Amino acid sequence: MKPDETPMSFKPSKKQEINQIIANLKPSIKESQKITIAPETCKVEFNEYFKCLICLQVVQDPQQCSQDRCDSLFCGVCITLWLKDHTDCPNCHDKFSPTKLINRFVMNSLNAYEFECETCSQSYLYEKAREHNKKCNLEYTCPLNCPGNLKFSSKDKIKNHLTNTCGVVNLWCSVCKNEESRMNLKSHDWCPM
Repeated sequence: MKPDETPMSFKPSKKQEINQIIANLKPSIKESQKITIAPETCKVEFNEYFKCLICLQVVQDPQQCSQDRCDSLFCGVCITLWLKDHTDCPNCHDKFSPTKLINRFVMNSLNAYEFECETCSQSYLYEKAREHNKKCNLEYTCPLNCPGNLKFSSKDKIKNHLTNTCGVVNLWCSVCKNEESRMNLKSHDWCPM
């Protein structure tokens, strides 16, 4: 055996076990206070009016300044955070009192915009953004609870982790017929491989 070769590999039953683990994985939704949609991902020319003046992204859960001369739109989360430290509108600087009821024509215009997801490249309408985000922003946690509580964006990535890098997975030595976790391979030095 060459010095850089190792007799460590998976038992065939371990490969089946890993495939079974992958098949039974249930994703969780990434923890996030707010979804963001970059105006650049719009499929047509984007109207700047629909850009939050705080985060500069497409408004989410829009709130509007009630001042007639302003009517600026802000993300619900952004304006809530702003109002913790300020009492004025970030745009017109008058006392801010949000209008929860956004004009239906404004909302219909916003809902008609189509965007391309930066994660999966799929197209979706603004009104379906939250639904798409829930599907697209799924994550998987290593089912073997390896150190670091690692998160993965797809079953393929977690399968790669389990088969190639997860320290908790046991490898089987074809020479001495022992199993060792990948983390403890150094303790396998005694083997006459």
